[in-house]
Amino acid sequence: MAIPTTTPPPSESGVEQGLADACGDDPTWLCREVYDWTGSEVLANVADWLIGRPLTVATVLFVGWIAARIARRYVRRGVRRLAVADRVKTLNRLEAVGIEPFDDGPDPRREARAESISAVLSSTVSVIIWAVAILIAFSEAGIDLAPLIAGAGIAGIALGFGAQSLVKDCIAGFFVLVEDHYGLGDHVDLGEASGIVERITLRVTVLRDGDGTVWHVPNGEVRRVGNRSQLWSV
Repeated sequence: MAIPTTTPPPSESGVEQGLADACGDDPTWLCREVYDWTGSEVLANVADWLIGRPLTVATVLFVGWIAARIARRYVRRGVRRLAVADRVKTLNRLEAVGIEPFDDGPDPRREARAESISAVLSSTVSVIIWAVAILIAFSEAGIDLAPLIAGAGIAGIALGFGAQSLVKDCIAGFFVLVEDHYGLGDHVDLGEASGIVERITLRVTVLRDGDGTVWHVPNGEVRRVGNRSQLWSV
């Protein structure tokens, strides 16, 4: 008497091995669905490269764009709130020493300071977010990040050695703005030059002295600041 036989179904390990061959060790949803539907490694791989990976990269970049816009907005709001609180604190300090403060509306000096700080911070946050988003996009596209990170590290070291004075000026300018050493319209003495502050950037402070000469002073070269216009200075 013949014993009936049945054809065994394909083993689960064989299916997983075929999926790994088609889509890699970490298959995307689209690649897995195409492979389960067609059973073809070629179609699954083509669908993953032509549709799945570009869609994932586009999604990552879109999320990075949204995150950068939200971060810039909240950074600007936070800086402006701090500027308003700082102005109230200054008025209270004037009242504490017996000087009646004169408050006639928005202060252009503080508005310019808040705008400069918010621009620096929002740009920094945007660069960080976009750098992370681009690295994730490269990883999703199957690009090996090790050479890119190594190259960026070497370039960063070279740039740091070649632009030490520029980095020094920018860091000093940032703390000048944050700590409010001086602002637009203040009469200051920076040691090598003195005059009225006409412009402040991260790298340089622009002064105009009494005879009309314009001085461009790198922020990293400023060792002391004498502010003749701050609070009750005369």
